[in-house]
Amino acid sequence: ISLDVQPLGEDRYLLTLAGFDFFSEFAIFCGMIASSGFDIEAGEVYTYADRGFPGGKRIIDLFWVRDLKRLPFDEERQKEFLASLLPLVLLLEEGKYQEARVEVNRRWVEQLSQLRQEGPGLLYPIEIRFDNRSLDRWTVMEIRSADAPGFLYALANALSLRNLYIKRVEIESRENVVRDRFTLRDRRGKKLSGQEQASLRIAVALIKQFMRYLIQAPNPALALNHFDLLIDRVLQEKSQQRMISFLGRGETLDLLARLLGASEFLWEDFLRMQTENLLPVLKTFRSGRSSKKGREVLRQALRKEMAKSETFAERKFRLNRFKDREIFRTDMAHLVDPNENLIRFSADLTDLAEAVLEEAYRACRRELEGRHGSPRSESGKIVPLTLLGLGKFGGREMGYASDIELLPVYGSPGRTDGRRPVDNRVFFEELVGELLKFVEAKRDGIFQIDLRLRPFGSKGSLASPFASFASYFSPEGAAAPFERQALIKLRWAAGDRALGKKAEAHRDRFVYGGAPWDLAAALHLRERQIRELVPAGKINAKYSPGGIIDIEYAVQYLQIENGAALPSIRTPSTLKGLEHLAAVRLLRAEERDRLRESYLFLRRLIDALRIVRGNAKDLLLPDFDSEEFTFLARRLGYLEAPWKKGRERLRKEIEKQMGYARDFFERRFVGK
Repeated sequence: ISLDVQPLGEDRYLLTLAGFDFFSEFAIFCGMIASSGFDIEAGEVYTYADRGFPGGKRIIDLFWVRDLKRLPFDEERQKEFLASLLPLVLLLEEGKYQEARVEVNRRWVEQLSQLRQEGPGLLYPIEIRFDNRSLDRWTVMEIRSADAPGFLYALANALSLRNLYIKRVEIESRENVVRDRFTLRDRRGKKLSGQEQASLRIAVALIKQFMRYLIQAPNPALALNHFDLLIDRVLQEKSQQRMISFLGRGETLDLLARLLGASEFLWEDFLRMQTENLLPVLKTFRSGRSSKKGREVLRQALRKEMAKSETFAERKFRLNRFKDREIFRTDMAHLVDPNENLIRFSADLTDLAEAVLEEAYRACRRELEGRHGSPRSESGKIVPLTLLGLGKFGGREMGYASDIELLPVYGSPGRTDGRRPVDNRVFFEELVGELLKFVEAKRDGIFQIDLRLRPFGSKGSLASPFASFASYFSPEGAAAPFERQALIKLRWAAGDRALGKKAEAHRDRFVYGGAPWDLAAALHLRERQIRELVPAGKINAKYSPGGIIDIEYAVQYLQIENGAALPSIRTPSTLKGLEHLAAVRLLRAEERDRLRESYLFLRRLIDALRIVRGNAKDLLLPDFDSEEFTFLARRLGYLEAPWKKGRERLRKEIEKQMGYARDFFERRFVGK
């Protein structure tokens, strides 16, 4: 690639770029020119054969540009431009078109942000005409529309994303109206068919408008790529006209930019397969209607859905389809609505988990009773099962990629009354085993049932009779100190309510019974977590000093130490715990407010990490100077320009919030 610059006066230049021709190169050139602060006012683009070059073609592109920065395009700045362009062309030579687009999109959106412009011309109508008659092997596309910063790049990118090869371009911009003429064909070397022209007309118009909203996208390159894929899916729908009309509205595009630029995981696991559910969710938020349904509404809807099934396998399929659709709805609601409350988001996910568990339990119990009959006690009464929530689920604090921590407890020993009777122990072991298979996780950890906190852990039975549960969790029982602490989060979630409340009452007697609390052992466990779970030089949002677990543990330590005398502080919820501890003056109002602020910040940070990685366990922060950290900052709403400002603001906020949590924990408990 070579560059020649000819000054034309009044901040205008003629840029001539020459080199070997690669697919998508014209779009990359336009993107680099736009991201360097230039507006393309006119241009001529040529390709020609070169038998001495393995690819067979060279290019000469002429761009008449205006410098929006009004800075001299001197030799040093020209060298910087060429040095930035060359690696992108090398990516194109290797066929890595998407990698090159990612980098150019990033640069262009950051430049647009710095200019504090949203490209108003991108919203104006676009007129597109096609001509398949003038040339033998090429389609001519003529475009007329209002000009705007980056318009040509938006257009070239749309063509590139549609896998079209551009032979020649004539660019003209007069009185803020652009008239462009493209000579192109598809990657197979054929003219564009009528259907391809219709699809391209829609795609170009939508992508052109969508470019305006990329400033709001956490990752603009992802957003643009996913939007193009979404258009492809929409064009395949029977109701495409209605969907296209909805997609073309500004408020819809604004929501989509934030949503489609969130993460690759989100697209692959949800958006790509949930196109038919995406638009109703967006309509809900555009109309201002609440997306909250509540446990009973969800449960009734799920029960109605499952009632359509005739077999156990079909009931399982319908339950998981419903679950995935509602997870998608709840997650999307939280992503697209910047005012969505984190506490409400957690409550919505928890309501869904409870409804799913209840109906899954009913289906599995019905299936097993068909084989073995109903489990009965020695006195002949039906034996119930209760499902007790623990961890984030128990505290109604679920977030992205949360699992469902459960402790199943049944009433008493006995035997079933069917034709193939079994001991209750066998019946409930099979029942919980079926439940584990019935509720399917899309990925490891996402709504996956976790029984690790049951008595004796992985060595224990999947379900425990109440007497064994009560014996294990007692001052004389085998429960370790950390298990006593974990039981603070226990609450009835599904199954038999009366038995669940009985278990909660036993929890209160065990956890808050006034038995000595070994703080030294608890602090030793905390030190081990830091040493074993946090790599040297890294920051873990959960386990590092000042991580969210320091706030959770601080609340739990104070609850265990004082809960016997102060029943009002007994709650599975961390946030409610902070409120109750402040009410009885175990925390100062300032401490409560600061810890609440840090807790909510860390919850948002953890959710942002999980949504991009699709992994509940990987909570290590990216390096502060990395691109991943830049996009993490944008995902959390730090949209300043240049982007390094937002990155720096997030770094300082992490240090501030984790610093306060660490200092409070150490001041209150370490060395006590």
